[in-house]
Amino acid sequence: MKYIIDIPEDAEYGILTYRRVDGGFCTKDIDITETEQLTSDYINEHFSDLQDEAYQRGLKDGRNETWECMKRIAFLEKPRDMRDFFGHTTFGGILTGYTATEVIEKLKAYEEKQKADDEIKVGDEVRLCRHNVPYIVTSCDGDDDTYILMTVSGRFIKAGKYNVRKTGRHFDIQSILEEMRT
Repeated sequence: MKYIIDIPEDAEYGILTYRRVDGGFCTKDIDITETEQLTSDYINEHFSDLQDEAYQRGLKDGRNETWECMKRIAFLEKPRDMRDFFGHTTFGGILTGYTATEVIEKLKAYEEKQKADDEIKVGDEVRLCRHNVPYIVTSCDGDDDTYILMTVSGRFIKAGKYNVRKTGRHFDIQSILEEMRT
């Protein structure tokens, strides 16, 4: 077996190893002069196949990530989002204006913003998928993936998270609820 051990440069002796033998322990001193220093030449000589495999896997992973990124950009819903995040409104402009790494970083930032924008919070006005009537979220129940919604007439209903869509309006219900607690 091979191990990498970091030995201080000023070490004068060796390495003491332990091994279990017949219910006891056996020790062995290894002189530092008997060990090989880990250098790039040593790695190239002994582990070139692992390096080649890792390099090829990295290329494949990079190509796959870049391809997935390109597909996500191609299907951005709003050209305004492309302009806001990439400074271009065309796919070609994005590809020629940035490196793959920059595009991936910008796309991740865009997706994080979208996720934050899509998160429904207390006070958000929402509509149910099958209704055009507005509701206000008064409670988000994470345990059973439901919201408690207040209707325009002041009644309350319970709706599944998958059935609720934000309208973009928000009312400061949270501060009213907190004031009631005091």
